[in-house]
Amino acid sequence: VVKLVQLQKLNVHSNRLQALPAQISLLTHLTEITAQCNKISSLPSKGMGTLVRLRTLLLNSNMLALGAVSEEHGLAKLTKLEVFDLDDNPMGDPEMLPESVKRIFKRLDRSLPVSSQARLT
Repeated sequence: VVKLVQLQKLNVHSNRLQALPAQISLLTHLTEITAQCNKISSLPSKGMGTLVRLRTLLLNSNMLALGAVSEEHGLAKLTKLEVFDLDDNPMGDPEMLPESVKRIFKRLDRSLPVSSQARLT
């Protein structure tokens, strides 16, 4: 990861990843993370908050449960986000998301993510 510090776009779509590595926080030039259709069940603790240039974060169709997206992950610091997708994750009730994450969706004028569990009921 150290050699990739200038990396701007990271596409790991459909790679069966179970997590994003903590070292992702070193990639401070990232503007886009495309990580949908994996098996990601957790985000790096405090690691996402350093990615202040991030404009696109696609995490849909993973295994992110409600507790995997919390205040400690630093998502509130991603003020340049323009595209943020958490759809089709087993989150349960999206109203239970942390307020900082709800504010991101409100700022982007998007509805809260639709859980894969919600689609089954």
